[in-house]
Amino acid sequence: MRSWILCVAALALVGVPIQASATIVDVTYTGTIYNFSDQTGVFGATTRGDPYVAHYVFDTTKGFVYSSSNYNYAYGGTYFGAPSPLISASVTINGLTVSIGGGYRDEIHGLQGSEQYHFALNYRDTPNEYVKNYLENVVYGSNSMSGSITGPFVYNISPGNYNYGSFQIDEYNYNTGYEAYAYGSAILTSLTVSPAVSTSPQPPSRNLHMGNDASRLRWHRLRRLSLEAKAQTAGCVISIKLLLFLDRSS
Repeated sequence: MRSWILCVAALALVGVPIQASATIVDVTYTGTIYNFSDQTGVFGATTRGDPYVAHYVFDTTKGFVYSSSNYNYAYGGTYFGAPSPLISASVTINGLTVSIGGGYRDEIHGLQGSEQYHFALNYRDTPNEYVKNYLENVVYGSNSMSGSITGPFVYNISPGNYNYGSFQIDEYNYNTGYEAYAYGSAILTSLTVSPAVSTSPQPPSRNLHMGNDASRLRWHRLRRLSLEAKAQTAGCVISIKLLLFLDRSS
């Protein structure tokens, strides 16, 4: 019995699925650019009407959390003095994806028949650098809009639904003179909320602050640790399958 408990604990730590869970969620907004300014070429040539995609991944168990049949939320970060529920946030314009980051102020809210709201803010101001990147999307829907923050659901946003998407990339390195500055707004057309397909480390999107080499190195390290951990618990997986077989046979 003790070995069974230890195996279950080990598998939970490395993310091997034992029972379905929707605590990690993907949130995706689609729409079109409305206003846009890119003073340093972050996204290249962009005009009104170009495709816009905002993507978040949240852990809805982190930070300040509330759940009911009508209203649900999770929020946190340095600003709130609580762990952030945000895992990642990015904006894609014309097929070019830029990481927003987060950790300072991050929020996911759902109000039945009324509102879905998502926000990520990456902010720091040090002697070496200044960063203020944010991604904010909200839609006020009809009575059919879900108040769930874990989904799954797809909500097609009609012209009568008040909505907006907003983003900003503002980074400056005082030592190197590196600068990135772009901002804009979008008209939203759809919102999809669903359990995350995988929580394994993914290949990086364009991360302006870290740089491509550092980002790739970090991803490979995380991927290696993930594979090593899963290899170490392979024996537990086999043990669990064997115990289930014996249990059913008895």
